[in-house]
Parts: sequence; structure tokens; C-alpha cells
Amino acid sequence: MHLTREQFRIAEALGCSFQPAAPEQISRLSMQRRVFWLGEQAFLVQRRDGFYETAATLTRLLQDAKVELPPEEPAPPAPVEVAAPPA
Repeated sequence: MHLTREQFRIAEALGCSFQPAAPEQISRLSMQRRVFWLGEQAFLVQRRDGFYETAATLTRLLQDAKVELPPEEPAPPAPVEVAAPPA
């Protein structure tokens, strides 16, 4: 299941943690629909009680969520290169 950035943030606000999925976990847990994607990165989503979410349970959790998220912080500005003074 592909997640949006907002869904990712809501799940985190509800106490879920995201662990990067190893290739063997992806192959083993994809059929159980326990692998979630944010962009190109695969994750397993774990509740506080240790349960790994499935697509169905996480979808339900997100649908029932009444969470107000703080605004997302803007990305820090890119570093500016300063030219060296002439010698």
C-alpha cells in the first residue's frame, strides 16, 4: 500500500512507528499486505503494542483518526557557496 506524506504523519501522531523493511521482509510480508511504501522506501508499521499493521487495519485507523496535525516544517534552505576572497 502506498502512503501519502499526510497519512504517514497521521499514523505517527496516532503512535505508530515506521521501520524500514528489509528485502526479505518485503518478499515475505507483501502477501500479508504488511508492507507500506512512502516514495521508493518500504516500511513496516508497528503499533505501540507491537502489532504490525496490515493495509486493512491501517486504512481503518487512518479513516477513524481525528488528528489535527501541526503544519509541516519547511525544508531548510540549501547552503549557499561563498566565493573565496581574491588572494
